[in-house]
Amino acid sequence: MRVYHGVVRGNAVMLPEDIDLEEGLTVEVRIPSTQVQKPDSDHPEHRFKQQLQMRGLIQEIRSHLGETEYDRTPIQVCGKPLSEVIIEERR
Repeated sequence: MRVYHGVVRGNAVMLPEDIDLEEGLTVEVRIPSTQVQKPDSDHPEHRFKQQLQMRGLIQEIRSHLGETEYDRTPIQVCGKPLSEVIIEERR
């Protein structure tokens, strides 16, 4: 999959002039979460992820764990507690 970046003007995506797409080609436009929420746009890690996205190495910059809901229901685990296993292995 090829990834191109453009700018929206007048409800149309303007791509760089050197990109030549076929007439009538169906495309998918994704709005990066960085455009919707920009709280950490100056943070070095966020800038790093933006560079990865622009190079096509990642498709989206995911939100922080605090913004996403996860199922944190405890499960039953058999065996010794992990702390005991670690102590035994270090002996």
